[in-house]
Amino acid sequence: MIQIFFRRLFLFTILLQCVFFTNHAQQNLFNVPTSDITEEKKLFFQQQFNLTGDAVQFNTTFSYGLGHNWEVGVNLIGLNVNTTSIGPRFLTNNNSSTLPYSPFYTFNVQKAFKLNKIFNVAIGTQTGIATGGNFGSYIYSNLVSIIPKTRTKLITGLYSGSDSFLGEEDRNLLLSDSPVGTQVGLEQPIFGNRLSLIAENISGKHSLGETSLGGAWRFTKHWVWSAAWQFPNYRSRSAEALVIELTYVP
Repeated sequence: MIQIFFRRLFLFTILLQCVFFTNHAQQNLFNVPTSDITEEKKLFFQQQFNLTGDAVQFNTTFSYGLGHNWEVGVNLIGLNVNTTSIGPRFLTNNNSSTLPYSPFYTFNVQKAFKLNKIFNVAIGTQTGIATGGNFGSYIYSNLVSIIPKTRTKLITGLYSGSDSFLGEEDRNLLLSDSPVGTQVGLEQPIFGNRLSLIAENISGKHSLGETSLGGAWRFTKHWVWSAAWQFPNYRSRSAEALVIELTYVP
């Protein structure tokens, strides 16, 4: 009954937000989508590096603005390189006993709805196929709040992901059988638009169940460096890691 309730709650949230109407780019804070939208006819790029003790993971995103607060794109997610052996070695995971699968080749689609000067909502997905032909997806819905006085950006949302994408572990630490988890994020600009402090959390015990704390530095008009330390949630399958991002914002 609890699982059915949360499925209906998630679908209701998606439908509710679709009846309501930011123009920047679909990037992640680190793992939580910012729910910004790439400007019409512009191309957004982000390259993420997750550095652990024995591997580097590459996550790449391209998005294209379609206008009317729509964007589409492609992703390469979870390209892992072993750094402990002699010479780099690419790793794949397509064994059902060690989910999630990787790497994943996905399409991303996102739609934003501007409610007023403070609140926006967005729905989106990354959906595709992993090595070995395994289908998977990550679907989310975010409420984005901008506090004008401090320029603070708050992101609160729900997500649901397939086992092939996240793993079989719990999405929600409080309700072990729930298919829906929560994601939250905060972005606080300081020193004008040059530097921002960033914090985020994705609930659950799966491979993305983590908290990240870090910041972003806009070193040119279009290029941004970001870095954070990633902490796994309690008993999650996520790894402690240094996360670095290079982002092109059109």
